[in-house]
Amino acid sequence: MFWKAHDPCETPSSAQYQSLILTHNSTQEELVRGSLKAEKAKRDTEIKTQVAQFHSFTYAENHHQKFRLRRHKNLLEVLATIYPNGKEFADSTVAMRINAFCGGCGTLKDLKSEIEQYDLPESAQDYLLQQIGPTLGPNTSGRKPRSLGGAID
Repeated sequence: MFWKAHDPCETPSSAQYQSLILTHNSTQEELVRGSLKAEKAKRDTEIKTQVAQFHSFTYAENHHQKFRLRRHKNLLEVLATIYPNGKEFADSTVAMRINAFCGGCGTLKDLKSEIEQYDLPESAQDYLLQQIGPTLGPNTSGRKPRSLGGAID
């Protein structure tokens, strides 16, 4: 999935946009390097993805969190009442799932099957179904939807 989710052969415009896989131990590094080698064999061009050991994590500034969701101010306001601080919002699987739907990932079927679990007010659920739902694949067209990943909180 990693290799299909972006173009690992693209030269990044800056370090923050580089294709990077961080590993926690030698087993992960070995698996990643094997996957990288297999992917290189499939392509005619150099893969720019870097492999490095994970050392620490720094959260992006709040205004960078859930970029697609931020285009929907009413949903953002509802989630701000549920997740009042930036870290809770950034870590929220519900906010991540809604952000993915806002970005066109998943299907209308996915959204309908999950929406009750989000524990959102009815107005926010209606907005998701009426405004975001039509932009999603119905999961009946034969088109493979982009993956959502993750599980609900």
